Amino acid sequence: MTLKNIILLLIALGTAGMTAMFANNWISSERAAFLASAPKQVTETATVEVLVVNAELKAGNFVRKDNLKWQPWPEEGSAEVYALKGQRDIKDFIGAVVRTSIMPGQPITTVRSSTRETVGFWPLSFSRAVAPFRFLLTRHQGFQVSFFPVTRLI
Repeated sequence: MTLKNIILLLIALGTAGMTAMFANNWISSERAAFLASAPKQVTETATVEVLVVNAELKAGNFVRKDNLKWQPWPEEGSAEVYALKGQRDIKDFIGAVVRTSIMPGQPITTVRSSTRETVGFWPLSFSRAVAPFRFLLTRHQGFQVSFFPVTRLI
């Protein structure tokens, strides 16, 4: 390489470096101006404590105390079927049978679970193979097992 080519290469590299620094400074100042103009309002939303599941519960599982926890929830995002702290107790759901799978962090409701007081608890507490059968015990016939098609098993 000749001296002329080396000098031309150094001038090109210097110009490219200066252009990169100028562009970086210009983008940084524009970003800072944009962030300064953005509104910095943080609104506090009212929250309530909702009973949620902390581990996945599949249909047919019994709810245990270690499966449930209280979690803050936005008040406007809570539904009437959610178990709110102060209105429902965690003991109301212990021993309930899960109707549909519940993922961690989802609220537990009477729609997704069935307790002893709600309709459908006993068929849900049997295994899936036994659930479509109805057990009848009468004084005249003794023990009778009947098969009834179940439209909504779980």
